[in-house]
Amino acid sequence: HYQSKSAHLNGIVHDFGSIHIDAGEQVKMIVHFQDLDGQPLELKTFRMTFYDIDEAPHHLAQEYIIADGHPSTIRDHNTEIHKRNVHAGVEFEATEIGSGADNPEDSSELTHEQKDRSVVLTYRHIKQFHVTMGSHRGHHPRAFEFAMHSALTCH
Repeated sequence: HYQSKSAHLNGIVHDFGSIHIDAGEQVKMIVHFQDLDGQPLELKTFRMTFYDIDEAPHHLAQEYIIADGHPSTIRDHNTEIHKRNVHAGVEFEATEIGSGADNPEDSSELTHEQKDRSVVLTYRHIKQFHVTMGSHRGHHPRAFEFAMHSALTCH
């Protein structure tokens, strides 16, 4: 059951989906695909990009994403995101401090820093997958921004 002090801020922000999660909490999101009749649909290729993976000062509220199913991934060559394999898939964790002031507004006009804090998940022949978004202990909710496309694969 999802709850957050900042849930009222969830929705579409610019060209991103945005989910706010309280520090020290996590949310498991299920992404599944259906045709117009509600029947499961298998996609040949699907990309989902997470942006602005960062943390608060003093290594508080360090954001992470766990992508089930071991998708292929793309990160910028100067990435600020630590990657490691975990039992269920692959985990990406913030390594640098960020604030709302450095959040992207347009996925087609990312700064170098914004690219360095983004990760693209690519799934092949997929009907559904799970992504866990969360942050370690801290004081303030974190915003997770994502898009169902990839600006990084176009560069």
